[in-house]
Amino acid sequence: MELSELTHDEVLVLVGFMRVVIQADGQFSNAEREHVALVRTALGTDRFTQAMLEATERFADNESLKRATKAISRPAARRAIHDVLVKIAASDTLTAEEDKPLRWIESWWELPRT
Repeated sequence: MELSELTHDEVLVLVGFMRVVIQADGQFSNAEREHVALVRTALGTDRFTQAMLEATERFADNESLKRATKAISRPAARRAIHDVLVKIAASDTLTAEEDKPLRWIESWWELPRT
């Protein structure tokens, strides 16, 4: 599935968890920046920017993001979101802090790490 095929709610979860993963270790590395730029390109700059703004407002805490994540039901969308998040987290050194939100998603969506 292409990221451009994600629904609005799926994009919000993607960018919401991108923020969580990137902020987890307190660093926004150049490698992570490059992956974010790829997501921005795939979604389109306007859609990406709007989603980031909305996700920041809508997911003021991790609990609201977790609820939205659990509501994502399309398997292909789940896999696409997860794959992007793993690539971002592993783009530099995958830390325990970055791995924690990935494990949440994997358990909720019953996804193996590939």
